[in-house]
Amino acid sequence: MIHRRGRLEKGSPSPSRTLFPEEDDDKNPKANRRYLQLFLLATAIVSIMYVVVFVAPSPHVHLAHVETVSHPTVEKDKRWDPAPRDETGVHYHIVFSTGCSIYQDWQSFVFFYHAMAVNQPGTVTRIVSGCNEEEESTLQALFDQQIKPMAPERFKIHFTPDYSNVKGGKTKFVYFNKPFGMRHWLQTALGFPYEPIDEDSIVVLMDPDQLILRPFRNNDFTNTQWKFVPPDQKPRTKIEHGYPMGQLYGFALQWKQKIDMTLVSPNEPSPVTTMSNEEARAGYIVGPPYIATARDMYKIVSKWCEFAPAVHDQYPYLLAEMFAYCLAAAHLRLAHQTATSFMISDVGVGAGGEGWGYIDQIPDNEICSPKSVEELPNVIHFCQRYGLGKYFFGKRRLPKDFLSCEAPLLKEPTLEEIQTDHVDWPTGDGKDWSVEHGKRNRFVLCNLIPALNAAAEYYKKHNCDGQANFERTYMF
Repeated sequence: MIHRRGRLEKGSPSPSRTLFPEEDDDKNPKANRRYLQLFLLATAIVSIMYVVVFVAPSPHVHLAHVETVSHPTVEKDKRWDPAPRDETGVHYHIVFSTGCSIYQDWQSFVFFYHAMAVNQPGTVTRIVSGCNEEEESTLQALFDQQIKPMAPERFKIHFTPDYSNVKGGKTKFVYFNKPFGMRHWLQTALGFPYEPIDEDSIVVLMDPDQLILRPFRNNDFTNTQWKFVPPDQKPRTKIEHGYPMGQLYGFALQWKQKIDMTLVSPNEPSPVTTMSNEEARAGYIVGPPYIATARDMYKIVSKWCEFAPAVHDQYPYLLAEMFAYCLAAAHLRLAHQTATSFMISDVGVGAGGEGWGYIDQIPDNEICSPKSVEELPNVIHFCQRYGLGKYFFGKRRLPKDFLSCEAPLLKEPTLEEIQTDHVDWPTGDGKDWSVEHGKRNRFVLCNLIPALNAAAEYYKKHNCDGQANFERTYMF
């Protein structure tokens, strides 16, 4: 037998006898040299093949835009235990991506609080990208003190490097952190691609400014409103491998029309280049919440990371990472069954674009206190401005110290105070809403403001030693 240093154990046959038993190299020095030369030549050939097959880059990777990332086997103690199951045995992972700013700290606290309040099953994870060592230490301590106690086994925080400069040079785009941070989490926490802990679990990727009204549970989407389902087909009501879901967004086919896919995937022909507009519209005009099995999510996220920098080269604007997601899913032909009712956000969108159909059907006298969460959209995406009368909400106007012992709570509108279809914006101008749009603003104001207060009250009761300000006086 040959040891690692190349010596032979006593009694072992010589390599030449093993390879060429018909010749006795001890009696034929020339043959011995010839066999040695052949052996060295074979070794060189094998080495070259190894470099070509295992080291050389795949011809399908656009090297100019892809971060060099190794995929080592994740140590078992670094991976999570499988997500807790809901009552039907489904594993859920609710995930949202943020930077390291105070602005997103209060959004994250509100997100976690309402995931707890509505009994959202599974793990809930904040992926945080770009913290320095001190910021990470501080944020971890705050998480352990303020958020983890809400659900110690289920609420988690995951730190990643800053991916905003994956293209190099002076160009930074903070939204690169979303796909690249998501990939880091899938690899580190769930063990992809080599040792996944549960490929069948369901991953729901959301935004930090999305507040859960109706939880995702039981893998049951029966009470969901869909778009683009052919009349002769029944919509799927469960997430399965190969069949993700997503919320319809209003950017139509821009993700396909504004991007030259041959520049995004120059070495690998993409089905996107020949995809009909009908197919593209039916399965890929989606945004958060994105919902898929963990296996499908990893496939999409891997391509998302590959495509995002090149998409940003052609379209250096806010929606670049969302367009890259659409292209990644379309490239993989993982069409999303498209929901209109996962989310409400823009009061001006028709009921066929967001979940306002649920809200429009609520009796006027119940708009501030709906009787059943099962007849609500899954989330409010509070990225718009909302207002009626003197009441207004805009997330960027919320004080940074809102979650503190000293800051007052928000003044909550009564139903009588917002029985108007006019708003006076803080900027001094006003707006008259239609009756329909007025009702939608009414729903958001008298449900979102109390929801923010509920999270702030929880914070004060658990962190302020009885010295908190509970006065509801702050108005935007």
